[in-house]
Amino acid sequence: MKAWQAVDEHVATLNKIGGLVGQFGPTSSSLPLIERPAELYSASVDDRSLMLTEFELGRASFIFRSTNGLHRKSPWFSPHPCSINTIAESRERMRAFAEDARQDRVFEETLFWVVTRTLNCFY
Repeated sequence: MKAWQAVDEHVATLNKIGGLVGQFGPTSSSLPLIERPAELYSASVDDRSLMLTEFELGRASFIFRSTNGLHRKSPWFSPHPCSINTIAESRERMRAFAEDARQDRVFEETLFWVVTRTLNCFY
């Protein structure tokens, strides 16, 4: 029971770490150490997902943007591997994501999300 009661405190600590590490990401106004490639027109990458996850960056960004709060609504409780990436690893992830994305500006502006509890659809 004590372990369950301590979960919120640990999630709050993870959120602080995420906020700190996110300060080095490309959308940060504090200390951005990673440049946003010109191919990425919108804020499609969440800084925390870039710096703290190992899996596909688009999906990781979606998880970090759509969940917030303590335990049940926390991105830390979604099934994805987390680790603190180095600046060099994060730069490479951003470069690879931009290369794979090659977003079409007209398409991107017409994209919208339909999110339900069980299905994520991209139209």
